[in-house]
Amino acid sequence: MEENIRALKTSVQESLNYYEIQPGVVLTGTVDSVTVENTRVTPTSIRVNLFSKGKVNVDVKGL
Repeated sequence: MEENIRALKTSVQESLNYYEIQPGVVLTGTVDSVTVENTRVTPTSIRVNLFSKGKVNVDVKGL
C-alpha cells in the first residue's frame, strides 16, 4: 500500500503544478505528505481514508 500512496502523492503533485478548473480559475500547490487515517473492509472493497498536508493556491483572473 505504501507504493500506492507514493504514486498517489506524485500524481496529485503533478496535477497541482497547474490545474485549470475552468477558464480563469487555476490551482497550483504542493503536497507535503499523505498518510492513512482509517482503513475499512466492506463486503465489496477495502476503503481507505487518507489525510494530506500541503498548500494550494487559487488564482482567479478577472475579479
